[in-house]
Amino acid sequence: MAGANREKSGDVVRDFTTRLRDEWRREVACQCQPTLPFPCICKGYIVQVDLMEKWIDENLDKLLADVEPKMTYRSWKFPIKSDILRGSEKRCVRVFGILLELGHGELIDLFKSAGILDNNLQFSIPSIMSRLQSGLEDNNIPDAEKIIDEFENAKWVFCPPRLELDMDENFVGNFIMPFCRRERINLKGGTASVFQAAIKQEFILDPNLKEALRKTLYHDDDHGMCYVLALKSFSEKSKDIYEWEKQAFVGLRGNQSVPIVKSLGCYSHYDGREMSYNLLLEYGQMDLDEYWADLGNIPPVRWEEIRRFWKSLFRVAEAIRGVHNLTFKRGETENHYDG
Repeated sequence: MAGANREKSGDVVRDFTTRLRDEWRREVACQCQPTLPFPCICKGYIVQVDLMEKWIDENLDKLLADVEPKMTYRSWKFPIKSDILRGSEKRCVRVFGILLELGHGELIDLFKSAGILDNNLQFSIPSIMSRLQSGLEDNNIPDAEKIIDEFENAKWVFCPPRLELDMDENFVGNFIMPFCRRERINLKGGTASVFQAAIKQEFILDPNLKEALRKTLYHDDDHGMCYVLALKSFSEKSKDIYEWEKQAFVGLRGNQSVPIVKSLGCYSHYDGREMSYNLLLEYGQMDLDEYWADLGNIPPVRWEEIRRFWKSLFRVAEAIRGVHNLTFKRGETENHYDG
């Protein structure tokens, strides 16, 4: 009977790895948009960590019992469940999940003791990494350096950035952006590339951003329910233009009367080859040239229609003038943007 229980417990890690592969992975679009002959170097997926952590929490006792026989290096009692899950600052459930995927779940106590926790997972703090390597080597764990390198490479799929309304973030490290679609809109513009991006509904947790994107929600045949937004991406050589444009959008923030796409936030990101600077914008279906070229748009005929059309067009012109000649405040300092 004891052997049967041990065998049943031994199935839990296999169940975890199967669920990780089949249920919790989410495909993402290419991060770097490579041009031939350069291959894509992206991971291609991220993990929906809230589902993974919920399952680990519910099955933690069984998972710990499963990895305990491999802990031949230690003689003291395995940390209790509350010790692993205690509070937000000491929580290391996600760390445990990464180690389980790598086949090293039995090392969770050494990682936790070194200070590798869920809330600092995206950082590689030298003092912590040195303490971790010393802890592994002191307990005669073979290939300590290799284990740490594998963990550092594997962790990024478990650290999807969270997008928030009016965000301004610098994603340092090999972060994988959570867009399931990222398609170039057109080849217009010499300073930036503009993409139509989609993101699965469950990856937008900020209620303010949810509300801002509410009308864009649609069903994608491959990815389920998704939000749509525009991504305007600048290279390093156009960073100054990105900063100017970002400040212009900040100055327009909150002005609902301006008939121009709104900024949802911004971030910088290293995609594995170079740094990019990105504006998240409301998605517009077409620009003015495309609107006029659309044969489905019937020109105004009656004087009321003509008057309404030109009045709307003048509002667009006023908005453009405002973007290029803008005064805004940052704290007590008043700045003037002249683009």
